[in-house]
Amino acid sequence: MNELERTIFIGLPKEIPPSFSWRDQMSSVKNQGNVQSCAAFAATAIIEFQKRKRAEVAHEYDLSEALLYEISTYETDQTSSSCRQAGRYFSDIINALKSFGIPREDCHPYERVCEDPPSKFGEESPLWCGRWDELSSLNKIKDAVAIDTLDLKALKNAIYVAPVLAGMIVFADFFSYSGGVYEHPPSEGESIEGFHAIVLIGYDDNKKALELRNSWGEGWGESGYAWMSYDLVTAGEYTVTYNDDTIQTPFFFDAYHLLPLKSEWKTIRKHNQTLHSR
Repeated sequence: MNELERTIFIGLPKEIPPSFSWRDQMSSVKNQGNVQSCAAFAATAIIEFQKRKRAEVAHEYDLSEALLYEISTYETDQTSSSCRQAGRYFSDIINALKSFGIPREDCHPYERVCEDPPSKFGEESPLWCGRWDELSSLNKIKDAVAIDTLDLKALKNAIYVAPVLAGMIVFADFFSYSGGVYEHPPSEGESIEGFHAIVLIGYDDNKKALELRNSWGEGWGESGYAWMSYDLVTAGEYTVTYNDDTIQTPFFFDAYHLLPLKSEWKTIRKHNQTLHSR
């Protein structure tokens, strides 16, 4: 473990409770619409949680998913059309949050997403508010720590510290999920719909499931949330088909803790045990 990884997990108890959830402390679930902005929505929800936790207030914070999505482009000549159709790598989202941060929603409302986006990472849009960089810097992160997605105990321990940014593969039946524990048994060669970013916010050993927050509005799932079977987490790598390519991927393919500035992290963590990270 490096110094950063040790910092985040100081104070974690040897044993965590059999169930836990951050749902009541999350901001309201939002809808990404037809833009491939799930990673920005997931990361924004975590920063909103951190900001609320630090301030110890009841009211929600509302930050700009649109600006984070636009500025985290990996393209070199982003257009309005390509902006809407391009997903974002976690690495680009994390770099944007480290370099710039994220401003409040009214700095660049989501209804104007990709109308006039910056052409490449680090540039700005004329549609953003005049003090976007100053406002964004209030919500920067120090870094991110990767969590082993194939280690259920590591994921649960990480969730107990704070919500986790995670990626998952999506099968067709996930769109129609309406409640209960999602238990899609992956089969070799099965086609998937795509890759998606969500927030892991809880777990329940009785349900044998992780709790996740989506960005498809409150009308999806259980008011925008879902339960994912532990068996899917521990399924390991298996062969799937995506865009006519055969690939091997775990159901959860990436997960990160987004760390606030070091001086502020101590006010978020509440829980002396190290956690295995990769």
